[in-house]
Amino acid sequence: MKKRILSLFLALALLCGLLPQMGLLAHAESYSGTCGAEGDGSNLTWTLDTNTGLLSIEGSGEMRGAAAPEYAPWYDYREMVTAINLPEGLTKIGILSFSYFTSLTSLSIPESLTTIDEAAFYGCTALTSMTIPKNVTKIGYDAFYGCTALTSIHVASDNPYYSSIDGVLFNKAETDLEVFPAGKATSYAIPDGVTCIGNDAFSGCVALADITIPDSVSYIGIHAFFGCSSLTSVTIPANVESINWEAFGYFMNNGTKDKIDGFTIYGYNGTAAQTYAEENGFTFVPLVNAPVITGQPDSAEVALGTAVSFSVVATGGELSYKWQYKKPGSSTWKNWSGKTAATVTVKASNANNGYQYRCIVSNAAGSVTSEAASLTLTASAAKPVITGQPASVSVALGQTASFSVVATGENLSYKWQYKKPGSSTWVTWSGKTAATVTVKASNANNGWQYRCIVSNSAGSVSSEAAALTVGAAANGIRTEAA
Repeated sequence: MKKRILSLFLALALLCGLLPQMGLLAHAESYSGTCGAEGDGSNLTWTLDTNTGLLSIEGSGEMRGAAAPEYAPWYDYREMVTAINLPEGLTKIGILSFSYFTSLTSLSIPESLTTIDEAAFYGCTALTSMTIPKNVTKIGYDAFYGCTALTSIHVASDNPYYSSIDGVLFNKAETDLEVFPAGKATSYAIPDGVTCIGNDAFSGCVALADITIPDSVSYIGIHAFFGCSSLTSVTIPANVESINWEAFGYFMNNGTKDKIDGFTIYGYNGTAAQTYAEENGFTFVPLVNAPVITGQPDSAEVALGTAVSFSVVATGGELSYKWQYKKPGSSTWKNWSGKTAATVTVKASNANNGYQYRCIVSNAAGSVTSEAASLTLTASAAKPVITGQPASVSVALGQTASFSVVATGENLSYKWQYKKPGSSTWVTWSGKTAATVTVKASNANNGWQYRCIVSNSAGSVSSEAAALTVGAAANGIRTEAA
C-alpha cells in the first residue's frame, strides 16, 4: 500500500514538473508589423505565426516595396514562412516583397490585386505554381526569377491583359511571351505566332537546355535568357530584328556576371543574330536561307528546230538545281538527266511538243519547286510558194549568167539542180543554196537546164526549169503573173 502511494506521488510530481515545459511548447511565438505603402504604412499589417508558418496580411491598398531584400519587414523570418494569406482589398505587391522565401509553397492572391511588382517573389525556390487573378494588369520584370520549382503560371480566363498556354505566361493576344516558369522543362518550343520574347522571359531558367524560336519572332528582350546556364547554343531565325542587352549567353557565376563557355549562335549572315554574336564575342555559325523562287520559267511556243531556254531565278545560299519533265497526258515527273543549272536549253521537235518542264531548287535549309513551263510548237508553217520563176537566158560565150527564184514562206532553204541536154536526170548543184545563182557561159554548159527546190518544215516545191543558151542574148527573170 505504501509503495502504491509513493508511486502515485512520484507520478504527480513528475507531471507537475513537466506542465510548465508543455505550456511553453504549446505557446506559439508570433511576429507582426506594418507593411503598407500609404502614410505610416498602417493600411496593411502583417502577422507571422511561427508555429504554422503562415504569414497573414490584413488591410487594403498597396504594399510597400523594399530597396533591397533585407529591408522587407519580415526578411529575418522569411525561411519560416510556408504559406501567405493576402487580403481582399490588396491592390499591389511591392518590389522584392517576398524575395528569398525559400520555404514558401502556398499562396492565396485576392481578386483585388492589380500589380505584382518587380522581383516580388524573387528566389522563392519551393513555390510550384501561381495563379494570376482577373484584375492584374502589371507583372514586373523578374517577378518570379529564381523560382526554380515553379512549373506553371495560371491566369484567370477573364483577365483582359494576360493569358496562359500550358502554364506559360503570355499577353492576352498570345503574341508576347512574358514568363516561362523556371522549373517547367529542359526543352521548349515557343508557339508559332509569338512575335516578342519579353524582358527576362526565361531569365533564371537554369535547367533549360534547348529552345526553339519560330520564324514569327521579331523581338527578343533584355535578359530574355539571362542565367540559362544549361543553354549552350541557340538558333535564331532571320526574321528576328532586335536582340537586346545580354539576352543570351550570360549567367551569374558566384555573384559575378560571366559568359557561358562555348556559347554558340546559329543564324543568318547580315541579321541581328550575327550582329549580337559579334558584339558579345560569341561563336557565330552561319546558316543558309531556304530557297525562294523569284523568277519562274516561262512557257514557249516556237517553230520546229528552235533552241528553247528555260530559266529559274532563286534566292538562298548554296543552291542546287534539278530539272524535271512531264510528257503530255502523263502525271509523272521524271528527272532530266544532267540538267543541274539554273538555265537549260532544248531543241524543239515533234517528239517534245507539249512537254512540261519544272525545276526543284534546294539547299541545306529546304527545297522549293518552280511552276511548270510548257514547250509548244507553233502551227505548221505554210509550204513555200514560188512567186518568181527562174528565167531562161542567152549570153555570149564567157559571160556570166544568173538565175533567180522568188518564194514566200518561213525558214526557207534553197537547193539548185541542173540537167544536161539529152538527159532525164537532175543533179544537185553543189554549194548553190541561195535564191540567186550565177554561172559562166561555156560550150560545155550550153543548153543546160537549171531549177531550184525551195523547202521549209512544211514541205518543198520545185521551180520551173530555165535554160542556158550560149549566144547573143540578155539575162533576165521571168515573173509569174499574180
